[in-house]
Amino acid sequence: MSKFLLKPLAFASIILFAVACATPRVLPQQPTVGDANPCLRLSLNVPSQSQETQETEFALELTNTCDDSLSFLLDKEPAYDIQISSPKNELVWSLRREIDVSDIVLTQELKAGQTRVFTVMWNQLDSDGAPVEAENYIAVGTLDVVFDDDSEQTLKTKPITLSINTTP
Repeated sequence: MSKFLLKPLAFASIILFAVACATPRVLPQQPTVGDANPCLRLSLNVPSQSQETQETEFALELTNTCDDSLSFLLDKEPAYDIQISSPKNELVWSLRREIDVSDIVLTQELKAGQTRVFTVMWNQLDSDGAPVEAENYIAVGTLDVVFDDDSEQTLKTKPITLSINTTP
């Protein structure tokens, strides 16, 4: 009786093996230039707390997460922005509103796993030059990238909370 049971199992194994071999394997695609490129990751490092009237440093980090080098253009200087919003989602400060943005083309290349860091200092003044109040703010970073085929992509970080505390 056991020989009879083994034959159907052996036959089923052969069929499964044949189906697995006949099924075309789909390899993961390399990112296509101009698509929402999964190889580029943008993150924002912000201290969770800062004292009132103290300058706050933001580090915007662009990382190539893929196995190959990636070339792209930054078509303005700066190509990045940091935006600070109030808890009511009102824009309090933006780097691009504070400085002149120039049209300039910078060719960039990130090797596999490489990170480029853009550092911004915020003096805790709003866009009108008034000191911000001690409360929680939301920071978001963006970076505009242009690929070889002239397609553009704006990368955006996750919102991060920055707590401005009253100076003791």
